[in-house]
Amino acid sequence: MEQKKEYKLYKRRWVVLLSFVCVNAVMQYGWAFFSSIVTDAWHFYGFQDAASGEAAISALTMIIMGCMIVFSIPASWVFEKIGWYKTVSIAGIVLMVFTLLRGFIGGSSYTALVIPTTGIAVTQPFIINAFGMISALWFPPAERGIANGWGLICLLAVNGIFHGNHMGTLVFFLAGTVLSLVLTMMIKEASLKERRIE
Repeated sequence: MEQKKEYKLYKRRWVVLLSFVCVNAVMQYGWAFFSSIVTDAWHFYGFQDAASGEAAISALTMIIMGCMIVFSIPASWVFEKIGWYKTVSIAGIVLMVFTLLRGFIGGSSYTALVIPTTGIAVTQPFIINAFGMISALWFPPAERGIANGWGLICLLAVNGIFHGNHMGTLVFFLAGTVLSLVLTMMIKEASLKERRIE
């Protein structure tokens, strides 16, 4: 005989998801900040030619991607040891500190920009990898897809806004976000109808 699990649903689960999405948006902002101003940025930091300047600014993005690969497994271990709430809270505080540092000292030299960018990059796996856990811990099975979908949609929207240095790119990302939202809603409805038939 199958035992049914009872879930205690909190009305504030959507607020928890929204606050988490906001922390994630700040993280994405740190990742995508220079994407639309690459030329201005390498001029500002004193690089003499386009090749070395663009490589240096692109290296900031590579730092963030590299840290995602390196710290994803340790992030999972930390989630298991101290829980997602403490992990995301600590990562959010560290993110805030390094974002402020980047704002205050990042303009003085390229090296001063790399250090806080690396700090921001280290927080990424501790924030992004928590979406599934939040869905599993705060949402009933019927709403988990929607919660994950909203997390993904917000990532797409933030990336679309910051990478949208050309109107076409912005429209593409916003249209993709709207399409993702519609498809997520349709999948949820289809899933609920299938369960009712069984």
